[in-house]
Amino acid sequence: MKRLSSANSAPDGGVAATGPVVAAATADAGSEINLRGIFASAPLGIFQSTLQKPVIVNPAMARMFGYDSPADMVASLSESIGLYASPAQRGMIIEEALKSETYVKREVQYRRKDGSLFLAQLYLRAARGGAETGVSLEGFVEDITERRQLEEEFRHAQKIEAIGQLAGGIAHDFNNILAATLLQLSLLLDDKRLTAGTRGTIKEVEAETLRAVNLTRQLLLFSRRQMARAEPLDVIVLIRELLKMLRRLLGENIQINFAEPAAAVWLNADAGMLEQVVTNLCINARDAMPHGGQLAISVTAAEFTADNLQGHPEARPGRFARLQVQDTGCGMAPPVLQRLFEPFFTTKEIGKGTGLGLATIYGIVKQHEGWIEVASTVGVGSTFQVYLPVMAGPLTVRPGGPEAEAARGGPETILLVEDDFSLRRTATLCLRKLGYAVLEAADGVAALALWRKHRDRIDLLFTDMVMPQAMTGLDLTKRLRTERPALKVIISSGYTTEQADLISPGSGITFLAKPYQHGHMAKLVRQCLDQKPQKTSPRLAERKP
Repeated sequence: MKRLSSANSAPDGGVAATGPVVAAATADAGSEINLRGIFASAPLGIFQSTLQKPVIVNPAMARMFGYDSPADMVASLSESIGLYASPAQRGMIIEEALKSETYVKREVQYRRKDGSLFLAQLYLRAARGGAETGVSLEGFVEDITERRQLEEEFRHAQKIEAIGQLAGGIAHDFNNILAATLLQLSLLLDDKRLTAGTRGTIKEVEAETLRAVNLTRQLLLFSRRQMARAEPLDVIVLIRELLKMLRRLLGENIQINFAEPAAAVWLNADAGMLEQVVTNLCINARDAMPHGGQLAISVTAAEFTADNLQGHPEARPGRFARLQVQDTGCGMAPPVLQRLFEPFFTTKEIGKGTGLGLATIYGIVKQHEGWIEVASTVGVGSTFQVYLPVMAGPLTVRPGGPEAEAARGGPETILLVEDDFSLRRTATLCLRKLGYAVLEAADGVAALALWRKHRDRIDLLFTDMVMPQAMTGLDLTKRLRTERPALKVIISSGYTTEQADLISPGSGITFLAKPYQHGHMAKLVRQCLDQKPQKTSPRLAERKP
């Protein structure tokens, strides 16, 4: 420090407290106050320690480790080695800091006062003092547990996205196989020579194939390539038919009781998605009862008005079906209930749960304009109540459904474009059996060649959406409609999202979801051919990249 001049000396030989010196002292005091304020309010943990134990810690550091105050933390620790989950790691980090002239940055797993572990980012530096103070350590600690959890969830989401794409691709190919199978079974059932026993066996094969159809729809739902296909359904019949599979799935140590009401309960819902809701809730209940227990399923009516919404935060006035699934399992604590429907949140062991089951249920119920209420007591069990809007008025179902109607054909010519050989061949057989003339093409390029030869006699374009040769069914439709704007078109796909994303309202295109059955296909083809020609050229949605 520069020596002060005699003009600034005091009469007794000391230093006179002149203006500039007083200002410097005041500034130093102000800086110290500011530093103390930063130290006390910093969101990061700040500490200074000897090589053995902390000497000074700030409030954030004390809170991070579960202590009531900085003084409590310093007084409670005889050695800082207790803060580390791995004492060996502590030794290595200190050794690195002693060798370095800057801060050493390392991820450390620390132990709180209650014994729980958390992940933190440590910045540590060794400060060498005089002979009295020796070597001290100073540093900053940041709790990065939440950050790492978010990063892990993001990586998990990327994996799920990749799995979803794979599932969607598999479901697309499997849909073609199932469509061909269903059409072949329809052809067999039309054979008048079949005995009653053979016909019954084929019907059973058809029923199992339809179950496989529902599985592919669940894969497409998982890959977000499946929209809700709402139709009137009796939820009682759906659960009754699902119970056989559920009893096998849940095991003999789970007793299932279904309180079946006398009257039908009609919903406008997607059957496959509703099956997934019931199945996932039952699987969740099974996992909560590892040693067995009772599972009660019931469906009751619930009517809400403006006067009885209390206690039902998401309810709204109207009539609803209450689907209740109740178990006698381990139950859930309030912190778990608060996060129950979060994606990737699970209390199950690694490898035994993804945290997607209840999140998927939540999304399906919301898509059907309903809501879920959950009550649970640890050691007693859990009750899930799913509320879905009911359809107004009693409904009746035609015996046998659409397949019971006689399929009508005609003499028209259909250009059938499908890249799957088995499906194309089988669909052609079915259409020709109805009297139609069918021109077959495996892709858009082949279809254009047939169009050039037979343009004047083609009455309907029946095309797959996704095809090789970089031309989709929608692209082909645009090409042909430039020459004949009133051309009637059916586009088929296993990805029902393409119906909403690519085919705009008023386009004059009929959408047929894969896999389809003979009766449904025949009925749709006939309806499309019987439609009156449009007066103006339809507007198609632009193809999205």
